[in-house]
Amino acid sequence: MKSAILTIGNELLAGFTVDTNSSWLSQNLNQHCIKTIKKSSASDNAKDISLELNSLFQIDVNFLFITGGLGPTSDDITRNTIKQYFNLEEEFDNEYFELLKSKFRERGIKMPSSIKSQAITFKNCEMLDNPKGTAKGLYIFHKDVKVFVLPGVPSEMRAIFEDQIVDKLPPKKEVPYLTLRSFGISESSLEQKIYSIIENWNGKVNFAFLPSYKGIDLRLNDINSSSKNLNKVKDEILQVVGKYFYGESNDTLESVVLAKLVKENITLSTAESCTGGRLSFYITANSGSSKIFKGGIIAYSNEIKENLLGINKNVIVKNGSVSQDVALQMAKAVKDKFDSDIGIGITGISGPSGGTKKKPVGLVYISISGLGISKVKKYILKLDRKMHQEVASYIALNMIRKSYFV
Repeated sequence: MKSAILTIGNELLAGFTVDTNSSWLSQNLNQHCIKTIKKSSASDNAKDISLELNSLFQIDVNFLFITGGLGPTSDDITRNTIKQYFNLEEEFDNEYFELLKSKFRERGIKMPSSIKSQAITFKNCEMLDNPKGTAKGLYIFHKDVKVFVLPGVPSEMRAIFEDQIVDKLPPKKEVPYLTLRSFGISESSLEQKIYSIIENWNGKVNFAFLPSYKGIDLRLNDINSSSKNLNKVKDEILQVVGKYFYGESNDTLESVVLAKLVKENITLSTAESCTGGRLSFYITANSGSSKIFKGGIIAYSNEIKENLLGINKNVIVKNGSVSQDVALQMAKAVKDKFDSDIGIGITGISGPSGGTKKKPVGLVYISISGLGISKVKKYILKLDRKMHQEVASYIALNMIRKSYFV
């Protein structure tokens, strides 16, 4: 079966709000063997919504999901537009209105007069209860298409879907797929290295490359809805490029590295400059980090590098604070200061200013010291400031993985 999704809202089209609803719906519909073949968006304008609905009813779908614009404010015009488009007969639900008033009383909040509009329901469709908010959803059967109109607030949309809509869908069916997670290799290089494997399994397994700044996810899907081939493909891939892959499915690089450090009882400390503590954040965001993470120093200024880490002032003057020697001294110093097995040092220029011809924006040095290893890697990451910090932190995590566990 096939579905289409229409999201409504000026804030979506303006880019102020990220559309997570359509992605969540697509993933959940896929579990019911419903493939989403069309996603579109419309502004908070009755004409635009109607034109988009006309277009969507021209394509062959079994389900149409509409989200957004069911609230009580003046810009929430989806309800009236849907009423007119589907010729719905309006009525006022006094019982629901009293329930809304009691909810506001229980919270000790005066109910805005606009909330009264939330008690307007329609006779010739099914109203869907909203356990998380005031706006009810709608279920309409139109031109052999099951149409669901839902609030745009993600928590409310999901609650109605799970409580009111799942039973109206085909039963769930497990779709066998396997996601392998990698870091440190580009999408094109990965495809080139496993091209023969892709060709060999053509017609049996689909390969999808899903790139992000946190690496490349390789999703394998068995065309015949059987999982027997997936582990075979996985083994073949890991034989060729296994050093780049760190986990599967919901694994994160930080959780995998942390688990390995905990298992081997290897302690870690960090000295960060340009990343501003982001590496420490990634590590401590995981439960169990206290077992191996001794602590970190954000040595953002030269004064802190010298006074807290004991970096030789002459080294900074001679080579600059962003240099191979400083990064290595940072790693060694923090290792000694916290008496950890491994020390990490990061120094760089995240930008957008501060670069020179010799040391451009994006330059970063990352060093590891401990357990018989002492090394520095240089990178030039042409990214915005936030992304530069995140990618540099992920490179540091991957350096730990590759240096001690591969």
